[in-house]
Amino acid sequence: MSSLKNPERKFIHDISSPLGVVYGMVETVLEGLKTGGGRPEDIQKLEKALRSLNKVTDLIHTRREEIVSTMQPTEEPASGESSAA
Repeated sequence: MSSLKNPERKFIHDISSPLGVVYGMVETVLEGLKTGGGRPEDIQKLEKALRSLNKVTDLIHTRREEIVSTMQPTEEPASGESSAA
């Protein structure tokens, strides 16, 4: 059985990659502002955005773990997924 047949697992898999890209871009801009003397209000806004992204990522990881823990023994986590995520 394909590990992505479950629609919820497929959704989690499909949304995780774009979230990682967003996180990386926000983090890069934030570091640039911090080292380049960016405006404090801009830095605070991006820090808030990163905190929100972390919350969403944590929710996704928690749900992924719940799904993996209920999988049948013959099912395997998708490539890049693990029960330790």
